[in-house]
Amino acid sequence: REHIDYVQCLQLQGSHLISGSSDSTIRMWNIDSGEFVRVLREHRHAVMCVAVNNKRIVSGGQDETIKIWDLAAALDTDSSSDTLCVATLKEHTDGVRAVQCD
Repeated sequence: REHIDYVQCLQLQGSHLISGSSDSTIRMWNIDSGEFVRVLREHRHAVMCVAVNNKRIVSGGQDETIKIWDLAAALDTDSSSDTLCVATLKEHTDGVRAVQCD
């Protein structure tokens, strides 16, 4: 359940830690219990940045995309992984190294 390559970014939202890695995944943990929650897999290359608010996770990748994820669905371990990524923004010509959401 751990990353298999460098962790590029971390973001804390309430009791959840969200990390992005060069292994092209985003992983989520509950920091109160220490339990792994879920892995998000949609990026094709390294996840360089993540930002989170009370509704969404936004991630930017070396694959030149920004992904927008449903936070509530990601935290619900019964949710299908097919419904977690709600949008992909593809018009970048290089890797995305910074994102922000309020």
